[in-house]
Amino acid sequence: MPKLMSKKKPVRMALATLGFSVLLSMPTVAALAFDIGFSPVLSESMKPTFSAGDLQITSPTKVDDVTLGDVILVRSEKNFATYSHRIVTKELQDGFYQISLKGDSNPTIDRQIITVPVGVQVPRVIWNIPEVGTYVNYLSGTTSKKLLIGFGILLFGLTAFRFALGERNLQKER
Repeated sequence: MPKLMSKKKPVRMALATLGFSVLLSMPTVAALAFDIGFSPVLSESMKPTFSAGDLQITSPTKVDDVTLGDVILVRSEKNFATYSHRIVTKELQDGFYQISLKGDSNPTIDRQIITVPVGVQVPRVIWNIPEVGTYVNYLSGTTSKKLLIGFGILLFGLTAFRFALGERNLQKER
């Protein structure tokens, strides 16, 4: 029985490492394969539709195709932060759309008017995953990325070491 366990442990460890690696790469693969984006909600301005800490999934949509009531992501001119608000007005003027936005829980329309050329794509929110954005926001930081990469390398090294140790023990038993 110990022989079976020594053969299975390195394989299990390798599968666990592979599974962890696949899990970490899923957002990147999904973004490339399905042309979607991810954006954590940072404030309560869209409550009750979205809450701080939610994760929004976006799809690039031509500005011509977004309609009143759609939620899009934009970048603030003031601090360059990305936020999502609902489209309340959309007017075409000289080849550009002038779009006004409003957060669902904000009492007034945003001061910033968004100007987008005809035919350009904007990220439109298509889905929301509650309470996952906080973790995504944390994991997207530089320190977290270094820790995750280091953890992956450590897991890979441990797997390789255990596999080599298991092979050596099997050769000794023969």
